[in-house]
Amino acid sequence: MVASVLQILVGFSGLIGFLMRFIGPLTIAPTVSLIGLALFDSAGVKAGSHWGISALTTGLIIVFSQYLRLIPIPVPLCCKNKKRKTAKFYIFQTMPMSIRFCWASPSRG
Repeated sequence: MVASVLQILVGFSGLIGFLMRFIGPLTIAPTVSLIGLALFDSAGVKAGSHWGISALTTGLIIVFSQYLRLIPIPVPLCCKNKKRKTAKFYIFQTMPMSIRFCWASPSRG
């Protein structure tokens, strides 16, 4: 809860906008790489124990990011004049990893 409150305060204060002047791709790429390397060991253990889910995950990521990326999905929009409208959204191009996590992860109840 404290971390959430801190994120809300940082977001509303405008501190991120100020810091983005100093943070660029040369800062973000090594940070993401180090996070990935830190998670590599636990991901390898999980992938080794659940090879079916690992294969499904890899297959879905390839299908979503390579084959379905140019297919627009109609998304309903809300309008003030109460008419039905839809917009075309390339969801597989912008979020293939997020969609994979929603569809392939086992539910935890």
